[in-house]
Amino acid sequence: MPCAPQWIDTKALLARVPLFDGMSPSELARVAGGAREMHTTRGEVLFRKDDPCNGIYLLVYGRVKLAFVTPQGGEKILEILDQGATFCESTMFLGEKYQVYAQTLTDCLLLFIAKPVLMAELAEAPALAHRVIDTLSRRLHDLSSDIESYSLHSGRQRVVRFLLREGRATPPESGDRRCDGEGGGAQLSMSVSLLVNKSHIASRLNLTQEHFSRILHELVGDGLLLVDGREILLRDVDRLRQEA
Repeated sequence: MPCAPQWIDTKALLARVPLFDGMSPSELARVAGGAREMHTTRGEVLFRKDDPCNGIYLLVYGRVKLAFVTPQGGEKILEILDQGATFCESTMFLGEKYQVYAQTLTDCLLLFIAKPVLMAELAEAPALAHRVIDTLSRRLHDLSSDIESYSLHSGRQRVVRFLLREGRATPPESGDRRCDGEGGGAQLSMSVSLLVNKSHIASRLNLTQEHFSRILHELVGDGLLLVDGREILLRDVDRLRQEA
């Protein structure tokens, strides 16, 4: 179903985004005045590789993937973006064409902020430039971490790290205890709800879908996970942390 258009307070929304945090009401009003709302449905392509980049996107709600097509015709997902994310800053500032394509994974509401609007504010608000530097620095750090993970960690380690990062604490399973030599202790568990298809997660972790599924099966066989569709229970977080 298409996203139902709805009125949003663009100025208030921008004030909650780290990139624009701390800007004055008048500065936010100027940026909001140059922002364009985009209501999209699942599967829509926002831009394609080699399209010109004329601004940045803010994801108000929904999920978007950034990906490229491999020489073999497969898809490699670089990032899965969630609510509140901004993207395309570096491409816009470099004046380059998009090196990837962006496609919605759900119905989405986005704001597109044109390059002239941002450049005008950067000239007037040095603090905004500092926040842009912070944002791009974090992206570079995340990219370095990804390269390190692909190079130094096994597929199993990458899956375990992903599950630990995405997990949320749950009460210990009834009767599920661990003896640590000083008496029984409650076994720490966490749960994960996969919000996108397993194929997307596998691609993000630089794995094939078959390899990702095989690793999950191995972890279940080792007593570390319970898998029910997109719901995953991490039965022994301590052991998983040792593997990561």
